[in-house]
Amino acid sequence: MIVLIGIVCFFYAAYCCYSAVEYYKLFATGVHTTATISEIEKITHYDEDNNEVIYYYLHLDLPNYHGWKLGKKYEKSIDPTKYVIGDSVEIIHNKDKPTELVVKKELTYMENPINCLLIGLFLYLVSYVSCYVIE
Repeated sequence: MIVLIGIVCFFYAAYCCYSAVEYYKLFATGVHTTATISEIEKITHYDEDNNEVIYYYLHLDLPNYHGWKLGKKYEKSIDPTKYVIGDSVEIIHNKDKPTELVVKKELTYMENPINCLLIGLFLYLVSYVSCYVIE
């Protein structure tokens, strides 16, 4: 059982470290700017027990990119009470691919690169201890 916990911790640690590197790249080299909310999309799904599950997504008008007007549906579900159509939100986007972005207000604790990396390293140590030291 301890070995199984160690293996799970190891893979989750690898995921955390990978996420930390990806978000760090975006934080370090990304363009910090604003986008305008053009729509708040409501999508309704039903789970296996036929309960209604509602997701909300932002549609953003991005700053012009080499003369092109861009729009993007933000792929993470959001809390609709935080936003109003027409308001500006702070974003960080990839300078070469402006549709690869994060909305700063929606960043979670786990998307902070340092937090993610520290949790990943801690879980890696837990997996090492559970697989090699305890047995």
